[in-house]
Amino acid sequence: MVGLLALHTNDKREAPVSMKTKIKYLIPLVLFLSQFAWPQVETGSVIFADFEQDEITIAADSRKNIPENGSHDDSECKISAFGKKFVFSLAGTIERSGHWNARSVARKTWESESKVASKTPLLDRVVAGWIKAMWKFYGEPDTISNIKKHMTGDPVVATAIFAALDKSDTLRMKAVNIDFDPRLFDTENKVKLIDDVSEIPVNSHVSMGHDEIAEEFYAGASSRAKDYMTRYVSQIAGLPLHQRRAELFSKLIELSVSLHPNKDQLALPVDVLQIRKGTGVYWARVKPNCPEK
Repeated sequence: MVGLLALHTNDKREAPVSMKTKIKYLIPLVLFLSQFAWPQVETGSVIFADFEQDEITIAADSRKNIPENGSHDDSECKISAFGKKFVFSLAGTIERSGHWNARSVARKTWESESKVASKTPLLDRVVAGWIKAMWKFYGEPDTISNIKKHMTGDPVVATAIFAALDKSDTLRMKAVNIDFDPRLFDTENKVKLIDDVSEIPVNSHVSMGHDEIAEEFYAGASSRAKDYMTRYVSQIAGLPLHQRRAELFSKLIELSVSLHPNKDQLALPVDVLQIRKGTGVYWARVKPNCPEK
């Protein structure tokens, strides 16, 4: 499902472990852009985020493709933890080198808003603040021009996921999509940005990028998936629930890297972060180079 962020509801809370078939819903959030070189982008990623009542688990591969010269970087950190109770993940337009970085903007927004006394939840304030701050950078004509130059699908600038554990020990997750009006840009050379903010419900998961293999095996949608996951789930059945989830979603990313038709756009290692009720952020797997761990 390249280019789409898909939302799915789990039949049962245990579905990520027992591999129950899920009812699938598609929400209109586009995740990945067509390939282009500047500003830098993440392309070809696969990210899987599961939202249960007690825990959010996010797993991602590590490859950032650089279309300009055909090279890639397999040390990309696609999941960021801000403190112990806030998580951010971004795909699409990442940065203009030496000028701005969307992940850094998210962290600075979180740092600033964390010092403010407000009745509005921190998650909502950080989401709104990040969108407002990125409006200036994403609204640069050069940014849109480079997106259009290599765009083959929807006019998307970036998509981000924000997850947090609030003061009442409640988990929440939001997804933000930012796109632009290509017709207005073509006819009048004006940039019109459009944002779409969605609250992700509990007992669901989102899969992003090259997610076909991950969804096939998660749902047991084929004979090979059923056979493999029956064996695999039995192997991890004795692990604690937190660890089972981390191992399962890491395995889905690994399978995608091995089996996806566009597997050259994906790469190991897999990073896995969990944000848990009561304790907050826990890294099940993380590359040593990732600074926000």
